[in-house]
Amino acid sequence: MSGTITIYQWLMQAARQLSRVSEIDTHQLDAKILLAHALHKEMSYLITWPEKNLTDKILAAANLLLQRRLVGEPIAYILGYREFWSLKFKVTPDVLIPRPETELLVQWCLDKSGDSKDCELIDLGTGSGAIAVAIASERPSFKITATDYSKDALNIARENAKSHNCLNIRFKQGYWFDCVEDEQFDIIVSNPPYVAVGDEHLTRGDLVHEPIAALAAEQKGLEDIQHIVNSARKHLKPGGYIAIEHGYDQAATISLLMSAAGFVELETISDLANIDRITTGRLEF
Repeated sequence: MSGTITIYQWLMQAARQLSRVSEIDTHQLDAKILLAHALHKEMSYLITWPEKNLTDKILAAANLLLQRRLVGEPIAYILGYREFWSLKFKVTPDVLIPRPETELLVQWCLDKSGDSKDCELIDLGTGSGAIAVAIASERPSFKITATDYSKDALNIARENAKSHNCLNIRFKQGYWFDCVEDEQFDIIVSNPPYVAVGDEHLTRGDLVHEPIAALAAEQKGLEDIQHIVNSARKHLKPGGYIAIEHGYDQAATISLLMSAAGFVELETISDLANIDRITTGRLEF
């Protein structure tokens, strides 16, 4: 798009181009988000000033953002952030984009810990730090450990913790529990890789651009979950809890894994789309 063009005209042309991309079903919204970002304005500005002409500089910036979206790059990576738990999180291709359904894990941890002031919690595979930071922002007295195998992911998580002034999180690099030795916690929480290696969904939409190591696992997506569940007993205090996010068809298998590992009070919680999303349990000694 070039020449003199108004906000309204750019939005219409951009939405038309985006509508031709089969993986994008939010073309009008995406166009508004991209142009507002280029303008450094709220989307309400676009509605208020639809006939305003775009400068050459803004037009070039908007067109560049549009081209990135047209090849499937996720909006969150283009903007450099995603909101989660009403907080803004920096995201890059080094970390998964936080999803709204993962807020179930945050809410469950807050509900389960109740009025406790000294809860010790570990977030395994923290990625952007979304779960750990969201909990820390609500419970500054908690002692939270956030781990990840990726050094780059941990750097992003540290930035997010700092930007939200969360001083009660320590970050450790390592494979699941390897970096915490014999430490024990009141709550173990994780959103691990759970998509089966080779699953066709990995070739569609945003998932194409996200880190595969944080998405996919062997054994039909259960390898990392099984490792976490089987290792959890060593790292939980008596009566401690575990909560794991998983795929839509994995709840029954994970419940069996937890039961075999000594967990009781098993519960599977569905998201707003009525899809089984997290399974939880308490360790019985």
